[in-house]
Amino acid sequence: MSETAFKLFDETFREEQGRYQARRIRTRVAEARRSLPSAGPRWPFELLQNALDSGPRVGNSSVGIRLSSEETKVAFEHDGIPFTTSDLTALLSGGSNKDFESEETTGRFGTGFLVTHVLAERTSLSGLLKTPNGYERFDLLLDRGGDEDAILQNMKDCREAIRSANPVSDLDGVESARFEYHTADNNPLTLGIASLRSALPYLYATRQILGRVELRNGVNEREVWTPADVTAQVLQDGHLEERSIIVNRNGTDLPEIRVFRFMTRQQGLASALVLAERTHEGWKVVPLEPNACRVYREYPLSGSGFLPTNFIL
Repeated sequence: MSETAFKLFDETFREEQGRYQARRIRTRVAEARRSLPSAGPRWPFELLQNALDSGPRVGNSSVGIRLSSEETKVAFEHDGIPFTTSDLTALLSGGSNKDFESEETTGRFGTGFLVTHVLAERTSLSGLLKTPNGYERFDLLLDRGGDEDAILQNMKDCREAIRSANPVSDLDGVESARFEYHTADNNPLTLGIASLRSALPYLYATRQILGRVELRNGVNEREVWTPADVTAQVLQDGHLEERSIIVNRNGTDLPEIRVFRFMTRQQGLASALVLAERTHEGWKVVPLEPNACRVYREYPLSGSGFLPTNFIL
């Protein structure tokens, strides 16, 4: 093949690749926005997974999260390991076909991330990118509305926007990522935050690198979850891990809670989780809500609320 012919082939190939990715993005976003009962409670866990999957920054032992909302805007921030070029590539192209409910380990920003567009078709993203020479801060607008041509053009615009990233010398106080959605419908937001709050105590057992979590609603409502270190002990024919959690709501500490993880052996893959709360009479088990997910594969498995158990599997 001549060089001229090969360049033409290569350009066509890349264009078709991009169009396929745009088509997949459009399809997945449309599915999410049509499926409020499933996508509404799920979007926080997609953002959380992407924050936790790569682990804490060097020098940190956990990943902190902040989720804030006000009227028609919601923002998710974390201080985990910054983006890599592979992360950005997956994010812009719609990622792989895996999500947090896959039986296989997922990478960051698989197609499951597209579920977050149940909040809005457009997402503003600012974050830190790791480069061979250090770190750079970038700003993107992910617009998954419109037809395939519009989505494809946005992918190209985002690639060009990455060229404008600026070096960052000091990471102290700088979040690794901030996703911001402007919502026209508060139902996905309400469903998602309720789902996350219900799951948080158990996530401190299943994703132990999860650290401080801050939930803000407007200016006046603020809730901060702070976990203690995990403690462990050997039981007869088993192993127990427990973790205390303090929840501060609008400046007032709520009663201490603890999540217990029972296993047949240390670092066992299977376990049972039970939540307890300190009361005036002592520690009492917190019963599961009637429709709460009862199976976690690190994150709550949707559709598992029918199981007749009083603990999390």
